[in-house]
Amino acid sequence: DAPHSDPQPTPAHRPPSARADAKPGEPAANGGEAQNFANGRNYWHPLVANGFANAVWGRIGERYLELGAEAGSLMYPTSNELPCPNRGFCSFNRFETGNIYWSPTTNAQAVWGAIFQEYGRQGYENGRFGLPTTSEFDTPDGKQVNFEGGWIRWIRNTGALITS
Repeated sequence: DAPHSDPQPTPAHRPPSARADAKPGEPAANGGEAQNFANGRNYWHPLVANGFANAVWGRIGERYLELGAEAGSLMYPTSNELPCPNRGFCSFNRFETGNIYWSPTTNAQAVWGAIFQEYGRQGYENGRFGLPTTSEFDTPDGKQVNFEGGWIRWIRNTGALITS
């Protein structure tokens, strides 16, 4: 996981700030908690990220909600928003099973599961694939994510991974 080591938030994004009506400890999936803020939401689970809460906001937060938030395939966030190392303007959040990346040219795209594992073997956003240009989508034989430099497909019947 070394390519994702910079803990500084991307300066162009505003992290969540407290709302007057925020209620601490609202129940979330699988025994966790969530708290709404003016610009996003904090998520906490006692067994995730050493028990620390992590914030999700902006387009990354919107994509996370579209994918079911903590009850979806990505599960709970394990980091706050981080800048992509060694790239131009790009940021991401880590989750239990993958990441959501954002850049001005690719928007917010999610990669998780077996496709994410292959993406990591190929160097994540600094590897030959670059940033994701789509989130995971169905194909006749499985799932696929498109990237700036190709695609990774997971085959349902065999579990095989095919890359462009």
